[in-house]
Amino acid sequence: TFFLDATDKFLPFGEVPMRCLNGDGRVLDFKKGSYWEEIKSRFKTSERSQLELVFDENYNLEGILKVSKTGYFGLKEKKFVQEKSKDSYLDDFETKHANMEVISVDTEGLDDNEAAIKNTYKIAVESNKHNNTISISPFIYDRLTINPFKLEERRYPVDFGYPRKDTQLINFKIPDGYMVKSLPTKVSFSLPAKGGHYVLNITEKEEEINFFVKYSISKKIYSSEEYYYLKEFYNQIIKSQEQLIVLEKKS
Repeated sequence: TFFLDATDKFLPFGEVPMRCLNGDGRVLDFKKGSYWEEIKSRFKTSERSQLELVFDENYNLEGILKVSKTGYFGLKEKKFVQEKSKDSYLDDFETKHANMEVISVDTEGLDDNEAAIKNTYKIAVESNKHNNTISISPFIYDRLTINPFKLEERRYPVDFGYPRKDTQLINFKIPDGYMVKSLPTKVSFSLPAKGGHYVLNITEKEEEINFFVKYSISKKIYSSEEYYYLKEFYNQIIKSQEQLIVLEKKS
């Protein structure tokens, strides 16, 4: 079954606005009668980012950030890009990511409603160098700092609207003359009943550090009984992303 909506020029064919994901729709079939059918999103909503960073001669970072968004993430981003000037878009992006400076951005996929929108940013990031150590957060892009769930208890369900997935690949080149002193801790934890998952995996090589981060919300609605687990899930993500890379000068 396709649900047609003509109120948004950015919507892919057969998709409905998020505001319509509120339960069931009535299917009218004049031969077979009418019936209720759950309104589901046709396209998967996901975000994938790839960040490549190297240290410059002053031990600050420069590199390339590639971000691809599909589904409702992509729809929101396409509207945001189309409705703003390039300077205004970059100002808003840098306000949200105050730890990075954007040198330039290139965008693909704006003209195809069914394609992912892909942004490629050239960026610069300051590190914290003190004597013989350098410290930097690997979670430069889209770090989670505030838990959206603040109540002690909740008496009604949590409606995310749609499932979503976020994947990050992060690569740091270790500068000459330095070695790793400490890294964030690898973690993996899940919500009950396959409701969601978070994983942080780290691979250290001679000259580079690779991070793989994956976060997923697998259901549309969570009951009030599941609220505590959602709140703790986000608390653990925030705790994981507070950790730093610390590099130390070789003796």
